Amino acid sequence: MKQPKPIGHFALVDVPTVRHVAMKTDADTAAVYLTQALWTDATGRRSSMGREGCRKRLGLRWSTVDRSTRLLEEMGLQTCRDKSSRIVNVDLKFVETRPMRDGYHAGLERARAGVEPATDRERKVHEQLMADGWIDADGQVIETRPIQPAYMPLSLLGDVFGQPTGQPCIIERIRKARDPMAFLLLAQAYAAQNLPDLGGTDRRFVWMQGRGEKDIHRTADLRVLQAWDLSPWTQHCDVTRDHRRNSSQEDAQAYFDRVKILQDAGAIEIVIAAMEDDSPTAQMIYPLGVLRHGKLVESEPEHAVGMLAIGATVAMRGDLDRLDAWLDHAPKSFFAPVDGMYRKAVIRGIPRLVARPRTEATQRWQAERMELCREWIDAFTGIIAEHAPELLSEAGRLQGYTKVAPRIHQGDTNDLLWSALHNGAAGAARDDEAA
Repeated sequence: MKQPKPIGHFALVDVPTVRHVAMKTDADTAAVYLTQALWTDATGRRSSMGREGCRKRLGLRWSTVDRSTRLLEEMGLQTCRDKSSRIVNVDLKFVETRPMRDGYHAGLERARAGVEPATDRERKVHEQLMADGWIDADGQVIETRPIQPAYMPLSLLGDVFGQPTGQPCIIERIRKARDPMAFLLLAQAYAAQNLPDLGGTDRRFVWMQGRGEKDIHRTADLRVLQAWDLSPWTQHCDVTRDHRRNSSQEDAQAYFDRVKILQDAGAIEIVIAAMEDDSPTAQMIYPLGVLRHGKLVESEPEHAVGMLAIGATVAMRGDLDRLDAWLDHAPKSFFAPVDGMYRKAVIRGIPRLVARPRTEATQRWQAERMELCREWIDAFTGIIAEHAPELLSEAGRLQGYTKVAPRIHQGDTNDLLWSALHNGAAGAARDDEAA
């Protein structure tokens, strides 16, 4: 069996070009372009994904794929090197986003010919062309705009290698929603992802916050937060601007609809966590669980932390008979014991992409994530042992979380088998080589 590499199996996709395709074409064409872009080399410009590959991965008819590829060729975004060859070589071109001001073409031609600017006007034009990204510091013309990358894993197309699995992949699931802008949101989500620092994407991307939140218990050192009926909200930022009709904070329904498309397709999960405060830059204290399609994923280490947090809450309050009821009530409500000095602590949901590119940053985040979960499992186990050790009995529900959770590992997965919505219809095989 072929083993995945520790680092790799992802592609560099140009976000402005995805934006251009999503705004100018339909869902089928956007899916075909993104599928080809995911099959490129390290430059993001040479694809080996032909029409047959797109047809198989996206569940499209030949005529639909042919129409989409011809449209992309007419838009100047792709050319096929040799259509008679059996080897697929498709050159992808990035849409030009650099401004070209009126009358500046002559200055660009002078720079291309190696002619130095002689007048004040020519020098002004030369400086502006440098500022706009057409000329480098040495006076050489930059013929092709540098890529503005989103690092997207091949598992969006199937297994960790991007090969078909016999089940619809994430890209195909998004295509079925018939909204091409959902593909732009997917690319923007990957561009905004920062696992080591944020644990997911930029928190202005979308948050989940409770309709109700309050303190339900206090001790000399700890306070217990409770939040229920989590719902999404977001702030206006660069990520959301493309999805709004205007800049008003209220005009967000289309944006939330596309977030829901990505969630239903299995592309995004929500990490519920205790945060230090209510700001988008707030640091996570610890996680409470992972939501996919509104259900807690019991196989994730964050789930064990959340269940033991409920156990610690029950132990501190002394109402041991409510343990089962509170455990069964999640994810409708969450309980988070925090240090009393966290006076502005809140419970929030952070978006995280399910399929992850294999990079050194992802590896570092995985190690830090597992260590954080181990520390909080030990901390909550200690609180329970101090106040109600009987909850940790061999026959109790909490015992399994203290033993199994620290060894759970999730690689870059596209796994819908554990989803209540897609049970039995996995998008791809699980990447378990590091388990």
